[in-house]
Amino acid sequence: MSQERSARVCAAVLARASRSLLLALALVCAPALSVAVGRDAGAALAFTGGVIAFERGGEIYVVDTSGGAPTKIVEAVGDIFNMQPALSPDGSRVAFSSRREGKFSLYVVDVDGSGLRRVTDGPGDDSEPAWSPDGSRLAFVRGFDATGSGIVVLTCVAPGNILTVAVDGGLGAEASDVPAERNLTHGAGGTDPSWSPDGTRIAFASDREGSYDIYTMSAADGHDVRRLTSNDSAEADPVWSPDGSRIAYTGNLIENRTMQCGNMPIVGDGEGGGELMRNAGPYLYRMKADGSEPKSLTESSVFGVEPAWSPDGSQIVFAGRAKGDAVNHIYLTSWDGTGPLIQLTSDALQDSSPSCATAKDYQTN
Repeated sequence: MSQERSARVCAAVLARASRSLLLALALVCAPALSVAVGRDAGAALAFTGGVIAFERGGEIYVVDTSGGAPTKIVEAVGDIFNMQPALSPDGSRVAFSSRREGKFSLYVVDVDGSGLRRVTDGPGDDSEPAWSPDGSRLAFVRGFDATGSGIVVLTCVAPGNILTVAVDGGLGAEASDVPAERNLTHGAGGTDPSWSPDGTRIAFASDREGSYDIYTMSAADGHDVRRLTSNDSAEADPVWSPDGSRIAYTGNLIENRTMQCGNMPIVGDGEGGGELMRNAGPYLYRMKADGSEPKSLTESSVFGVEPAWSPDGSQIVFAGRAKGDAVNHIYLTSWDGTGPLIQLTSDALQDSSPSCATAKDYQTN
């Protein structure tokens, strides 16, 4: 990779929210773990007739879950860098963030790679698109503009806020054609929006109370905010299960342990020197939609971020890294973490941001 291309890739990564960057760095830099995987896993997938979209090297790919090689539908040409694909609920379109003309905006493309159109044109960077259940709206994150200042509903908003935008019609030649936008987090910040299946609530991550935790809010106006996690570690990437009963998310485990080490003295930071702190992860977790009963899905097997549920709710796709891998790949596990862990991609480039949908309109030929 050329130095110029590397610089563009680094700029694209740095454009994401600081919380997402910290989790991504933890994933890349964490010590390797072992996991049994299958390189040719198409036949093992429980949800047949589906499609997965993901980002690889600044380009957007889709792959049929019944098998076959991934198909590139959006290229990275020149200074263009594409990331964070999100499949529409019916599998016919892909929304994604793309850096073109010096900033990240949201684009929508048909799943066969045709019909590319821009749907946002804010003064700063727009990222992390999430489709509403009926496919008519996108929730997304808007960051700083070129001057570093905060800024507006409709044309610009405070950095790190979650908005929704209608996607029908796309963006025409005139700025007046930009679809109406509505700020939901009202200056309090937020990342990683995910709609509930009934479209009434949006789950998101925020550090508004210190560390990054998972919250939900009304999709209509951003009110009725409910905090679901309250740990010292960073939690992010929430995504609702198709039946709305659970939320999968990414967590960085931090815990204190009191250790008994025989005659070997311990010198610790705390008074008495008897406690050690461990910061491990990131790993995948799931919990009930009210925040109760959190459960680890990948701890001690593979580091993972960016979970996405299969359309039938039986499995979770995610980006992860196992022993011997220098880059991240796309993996699949059962919704409760008890089934086999399946590796879906094996390219030499980083794979990230998987998204799942049914494939009734998926054709790449």
